[in-house]
Amino acid sequence: MILHMGGVFGDKAASLDRFRHNYKRPNQDIRNRLVLENDDVSWSVHDLLPICEELNIPLVLDYLHHKHNI
Repeated sequence: MILHMGGVFGDKAASLDRFRHNYKRPNQDIRNRLVLENDDVSWSVHDLLPICEELNIPLVLDYLHHKHNI
């Protein structure tokens, strides 16, 4: 399942904290199938790579989104 990180709501750090907290909720079988993708508005590859590395989540690069969000 490919996910976008979601809304920023004016505070990326708080959004990342909410993601960390909620990422623990599904069982490991579900987490093993999750992948994060950058978007064209709020979350760049540079924003997502650290959280992907921290939580061992694969990152898929949407190059079109990347070109719009640099």
